[in-house]
Amino acid sequence: MKAGIITYWFSESNYGTVLQNYAVQTILKKNGYEPTNIRFSSNSTLSFKEKINASVKQYGILATIGGVLKRKFLAFSYKRNQKNDAQRSFKSFIDQYISNSEEVLKSSEQMKSLLPEKSLYVVGSDQIWNVDDMLCFYAEREIPYVFLENVPDASKKISFAASLGTTTSSSPYKEKIGTLLKRFDLITVREKNGIEICKSFGVENVFHHFDPTLMLDRFDYRNLIDNKSKPQNGKYILLYLLNDATPFPLSTFYKWAKNQGMQVIYVNGNTDRFKFNFHKKTYPSIPEWLDLIDNAEYVFTNSFHGTVFSIIFNKQFLYVNQKKYKGNNNPRLESLLNSLSITDRFYDGDFAKVCKEIDYKSINDYLESYRKTSQVVEFLKKNSECEKIQS
Repeated sequence: MKAGIITYWFSESNYGTVLQNYAVQTILKKNGYEPTNIRFSSNSTLSFKEKINASVKQYGILATIGGVLKRKFLAFSYKRNQKNDAQRSFKSFIDQYISNSEEVLKSSEQMKSLLPEKSLYVVGSDQIWNVDDMLCFYAEREIPYVFLENVPDASKKISFAASLGTTTSSSPYKEKIGTLLKRFDLITVREKNGIEICKSFGVENVFHHFDPTLMLDRFDYRNLIDNKSKPQNGKYILLYLLNDATPFPLSTFYKWAKNQGMQVIYVNGNTDRFKFNFHKKTYPSIPEWLDLIDNAEYVFTNSFHGTVFSIIFNKQFLYVNQKKYKGNNNPRLESLLNSLSITDRFYDGDFAKVCKEIDYKSINDYLESYRKTSQVVEFLKKNSECEKIQS
């Protein structure tokens, strides 16, 4: 049975974006489906004027002008990052492991005839349902796509740990979203607060579900690691940041690591293009990134997926909160760490806290059971069996 996936289907620097997509496709294959990303671009046909108008409507004229000037002034940083991102070789990984539709759709109506009528459509994971963060102009185009408005009624529709990326929603499209969600056969969301947001859309029977990357174990990911990966000399701490902002001076962190007799390997993902520091960074491929986590003594990260893979590889880690979150109020991390009973992994000013041992035996046992019995897995199995009987 064919399965169309609606998710973020390309990145040059965000390891989690690509690996969650890889995980979804792998899980579908394991359950007898033929998965393909349905590629869609909401802004490919927008003119510069339309993009500016959308930004002004959502953020105001001063913020829009400031953003444009900032990007124009620091255009050279984009070239620098393009060079760095080229080292990551994401495209070669995607070409090898991920199936994409040949065409990039420009209208959700094109989905009607893309797959056979009796197909499975899977939305997620990642923040594919973060309608509050979409420019209003894009939202009008993306909502029919990410909520499957034009998918045939005969097709099965599920969300696989789709994230709304917020704690509450003020979207003006609540009523429309609620109507579309009621057509789904199964709705699972990545954050527990997503259940309440869906209820505010008028939708019940919504379930919390782990990110797809957690549905594979460390041995699945070790199969991706190239045996030719360069071995690291000596013990090291992996510092994986989505941007360069940290609540502590990096010089202090490096000094602490040196006192522990360890070097720091610093990886940027989703680089903040307007901040600089003079610490050496590395830009690994996806297999190299997995290998770096797998062999690290400790991991410090402000990334959700950096945390996820630290757990998968049974690492001692600390999550460093991003500035946009107050205190520890990151719904993604709170949902994950609460579910695994490891709520003490937030950095609170003490680097040495990372040395506290995590009881991974109970976590591994729990995840092993969850991978076999989650709502999505149960649905995939039953739907696949029904299709075999009917055919």
